[in-house]
Amino acid sequence: MKNNRSLTGSLYNFRPVLPAAVFFILFIFPASTLHAQGQSEKIKSSMQAFHQALVKKDAQSIDNFTHASLSYGHSNGWIESKAELIDHNKSGYLVYQSFREDSIQVSVSGKVSYIRFVADIRSSMNNAAPKDIRLKVVEVWVMDKKDWKILVRQAVR
Repeated sequence: MKNNRSLTGSLYNFRPVLPAAVFFILFIFPASTLHAQGQSEKIKSSMQAFHQALVKKDAQSIDNFTHASLSYGHSNGWIESKAELIDHNKSGYLVYQSFREDSIQVSVSGKVSYIRFVADIRSSMNNAAPKDIRLKVVEVWVMDKKDWKILVRQAVR
């Protein structure tokens, strides 16, 4: 037996759904996009504040911005835990004189985000003369309660 429904008849079946679809397209989708954009800006701001806390040797801020399971990878292959990062920063073993980010790209997926950027950093290690380095960096940030915290960082030259 042939189906004799016309296109108009089959579209008629979707009429009750049409107002909900229009509502979603006009209000819900843009709101979720704005929320993601707001989260991206919040993460970017947290990232920049964290980097400036490294420059200022602000141990309390570094502690607040970092996740307990932090893995902080440097371009030479050296990896620091949260405790090591804070200790090396406080003791002067690793000193950041300046930290500037460029070409920042933020991607958010629920409670996880990654940030890619190019960094111009002036730093010194173990009382050596400061060096200027340009790095490509990726950082993974996670939502911890109501705050974004850095979980992983890896840099390459």
